[in-house]
Amino acid sequence: MKNSTTKPNNAPVEIVINASKVVGFDKEPEVYEFVLNKDLNVVECGKTSLNGSSKVQVIENYNTLLKDDLFELNHVRVNPNVDNTEILDNLTEALLKSGVEIDNTPDEEFMSFCFKPLGELSDIVRFYVQFNSRLVFLSNSVKLQVV
Repeated sequence: MKNSTTKPNNAPVEIVINASKVVGFDKEPEVYEFVLNKDLNVVECGKTSLNGSSKVQVIENYNTLLKDDLFELNHVRVNPNVDNTEILDNLTEALLKSGVEIDNTPDEEFMSFCFKPLGELSDIVRFYVQFNSRLVFLSNSVKLQVV
């Protein structure tokens, strides 16, 4: 049973996706963080500093500024003070639909403080942000064919 003093009901259920912008080999990678709601829509976006500081530059018009950019998933963080089951289920379903297999999914009680709250991903996951703030996931597992 969950302790209500450590799991407040009024905290928003959101996850943070840390991702690198896919750039040429001769360029420094840019790292971004995307805050997603339970419907996997981006509600906030920021560019992180590579110098090790915890500063994040908030990107206000991310739908416009990042519209043609491709990102590679680095890791996912969850809020340990809320029940993340629904949002992680939604993210897992989206990744499975894109062809990514997920192994070693953590038990629900360990999910909030686990380093890999989704489990181990079979492929590199890339994504882009649609105009409506929705993420579109891509993976190497899906082999596209010209028809």
